[in-house]
Amino acid sequence: MRNLGTGFIVDKAGFILTNHHVVDKATKIMVRLEDKSEFQAKLIGSDADTDLAVVKIEAGRDLPVLKLGNSDSVKVGDWVLAIGSPFSLDHTVTHGIISAKGRTEIGGARNDFQSFLQTDAAINPGNSGGPLVNMTGEVIGINTAIISETRQSAGLGFALPSNTAIKVYNQLVQSGKVTRGGIGIQYSANPTQDASLCRALGLKAECGVVVQYVVPGGPAAKAGIHAGDVITEIDGAKISTGSALLDVVANSLIGRTIHVKVNRDGKEQTIPIVIGDRQEVIGERASNNSPDNNDQGDGSQSKLGIRVQAITSDMVRQLRLNSSDGAYVSSVDQDSAAEEAGIMRGMIITRVIAGSERFEVRTVDDFKRAERAMRSGQDVALMVLQRNANTNEWRSSFVAVTIP
Repeated sequence: MRNLGTGFIVDKAGFILTNHHVVDKATKIMVRLEDKSEFQAKLIGSDADTDLAVVKIEAGRDLPVLKLGNSDSVKVGDWVLAIGSPFSLDHTVTHGIISAKGRTEIGGARNDFQSFLQTDAAINPGNSGGPLVNMTGEVIGINTAIISETRQSAGLGFALPSNTAIKVYNQLVQSGKVTRGGIGIQYSANPTQDASLCRALGLKAECGVVVQYVVPGGPAAKAGIHAGDVITEIDGAKISTGSALLDVVANSLIGRTIHVKVNRDGKEQTIPIVIGDRQEVIGERASNNSPDNNDQGDGSQSKLGIRVQAITSDMVRQLRLNSSDGAYVSSVDQDSAAEEAGIMRGMIITRVIAGSERFEVRTVDDFKRAERAMRSGQDVALMVLQRNANTNEWRSSFVAVTIP
């Protein structure tokens, strides 16, 4: 099967940047230059997370190159040119502006390492891997994706920023792969959920990054990080979003020690963590898996719109739980505060935090006691256990709920 894409030369020795999806699974890669000369290329390395790849040709001469510019300096409204081979039309140039920056969800899909520049310059099939250049001819993005119902340009094109590409390119050329740092935690990628969690913990809305889950045996766990800790700084730099945290950690050298400031139960402390290899420490995200149990709990109406039940010895055995502690969510009312927050049947509530008040939930009565203390309009954090459908492993995380 033949696949067509675009790339551009970034080193006179013949190194070419393009998209991962252009060369993925290719058995033979051919490159045609502007002078119509053709060369078989060697794949140097590819990174699916950023959708970038580097190939190399042996032209026997120094090749002209495009300079990679500083994508951080790009402003919304800046004029840009998109260059590529849409529908096999070589060296087509279209123009437009930067429509937006920092787009992280394209067509409903999210990738932690992709934060796109959006442009209305026409980008079509065949443009993938081509340069998006500014008015001084510097590459500030690599054309990667479009949103269109017809697969033709609808004015919604997306380019990976050049600053991201530079980091990936350097690693691919040096080692043929991209290695990223990791510490083994999970956190919310939803700014609204983050703000609610911060308020529930009695902190200001932009308090930092709330740790939802700590991978057992990972660098964070070994250092003493707990679920519920709020990361506010790393090596003195303020951390206010998950993307900022990921950028610092992922770009840190494996084996390096970082100093992480956390807020735990209203008290700040600094914890040293040794960076690990992200691929080795990251855990699979939990997915919901409920038992075949039709018991609808005690039947009492909850402020949150849920019903809970005690965990029986049969459930402990069936669900492979360590104990009967917690309140099992047996049903969630449609359009309730709980449903809106993402609470699902099959979760187990183990802790409730409402500002300065903290409740350990070992029984249904413990949960009811915590619920009686909840006030209308208050943001409350629930620590819940949820089972991974693939591994049957139970993991804890926080869910923020606004009390109606």
